Amino acid sequence: MFNAVTDDGEVLDQEICEKLFNCSAIVKEPTTWSKTIEQKLKVDVERHVAATISQSLENNNRFFHEERERLEKWADDLILAAERELSDTKAKIKELKRRARLAVSTEEQHEIQKKIKEMERKQRRQRQQIFDIEDEIMEKRDKLIDELEKQLVQKIEKEELFTIRWTIV
Repeated sequence: MFNAVTDDGEVLDQEICEKLFNCSAIVKEPTTWSKTIEQKLKVDVERHVAATISQSLENNNRFFHEERERLEKWADDLILAAERELSDTKAKIKELKRRARLAVSTEEQHEIQKKIKEMERKQRRQRQQIFDIEDEIMEKRDKLIDELEKQLVQKIEKEELFTIRWTIV
């Protein structure tokens, strides 16, 4: 981060500070400045740090909401598809039971009962699949929450690298 204060106490924005580094310069002897200017620089640095941290938290928050939305849509799609398959299987079982009631021969009744048994096994597997999908969703949510917690723990270090006094001629 760059920050600057003129001798008159006017704070310069970061973009101007960055542009100053593109100018040609001549190094002269060290100079001093007043405590007022030094204090103003420190206040400006703290303002820049706070703004940067705030922006970082806002970006993390936006990322988390986008990821949560994406996860919820994915979860809804998975569960909806699994429930639709289960519903189709239930409808087929219902139809087979209706056909079994109307069956004329014992042989036809036996074939239908075998199909019902197969479909009921399929139904149980589909129910288990829904539970497995819900478990997978919970794992992904837990992972997302863990990632968010890691992002919330921010380590901030400040180190003054140098201070320059410019004279533009």
